[in-house]
Amino acid sequence: MTETMDVLSLVRVVQTDPALVDQLGRIAVTQTIISAAMTLMALGVLAVGGYAIYLLATVRRMMLDAKRAVERFSPKADPTIERARRVVDDVSGTVDEVRARIHEVSKTVEEFNDALRDARHGAEKRVRELTTVLDVVREEAQELLLDTAATAKGIHATAEALRAPRPITRGARPQPPPPLPEEALRTSHGQG
Repeated sequence: MTETMDVLSLVRVVQTDPALVDQLGRIAVTQTIISAAMTLMALGVLAVGGYAIYLLATVRRMMLDAKRAVERFSPKADPTIERARRVVDDVSGTVDEVRARIHEVSKTVEEFNDALRDARHGAEKRVRELTTVLDVVREEAQELLLDTAATAKGIHATAEALRAPRPITRGARPQPPPPLPEEALRTSHGQG
């Protein structure tokens, strides 16, 4: 009972004090506004939740429609996909074959180049050897021609010397024959 009295005395104090009544009125208005805002928020959450459920149902329907479409087109798409795989495999095989052929051609060209290089080196070596041989033959031919010319000159000089009359003098010493052109040639070439 004391408690009931305390509450009643508090109510009497509040009713008699106008400042407290004004503050209590403000608190009541604030609580009413807060209640209305909470109600609006709850309605908003319910609206968003309902819209989310509607969206989920729509997405589910779209997925089911897509699944049905895939099931409907799957038998038709499988042969097309299989053909596309075969075409890709054929193209891949062709590309591999072309690569192998290109590699073979490249290897053949490389071997041909090596053979040409070897042949060129061999030909250069043979040309140098032939040049050396031709130089030796030319030198021998020159010497032979010089020897032949000297011999011819010597024969000619000897013939003239034999044709020319010699004075015979008694008691004089016989004159030595003129030198042969071969000896003169050897002397002039430094071979004698």
